[in-house]
Amino acid sequence: MERKIELEELVLISTTESTYSKAIKLAELLLNKKLVCCVNLHKIESLYWWEGSICQSEEVKLSIKTRKENSNKIFDIIEKESSYDVPEIISSNVSTSLKYSQWAFSVMN
Repeated sequence: MERKIELEELVLISTTESTYSKAIKLAELLLNKKLVCCVNLHKIESLYWWEGSICQSEEVKLSIKTRKENSNKIFDIIEKESSYDVPEIISSNVSTSLKYSQWAFSVMN
């Protein structure tokens, strides 16, 4: 079977939330606005610098799949809704299978 790839069609945005319930709330907000096709939630352990000390905490990582045109709207929502003073917002272009990208674009605005 031939593998079909669409290059740089989707964007993967990564952010974190302090609790699972806050992550669900953010994911549902983005989905209800049809800005994203899918959000995966992962419980993680993070180590990071904060106010001069190394901190360790349990967080929830959100892997957000969207179209490039929606990125700035999503960044604004994350900055407004985040439980953090400095929310993590990391964005990458991703390659996907043709069927996945067709489905993704069909469910987003």
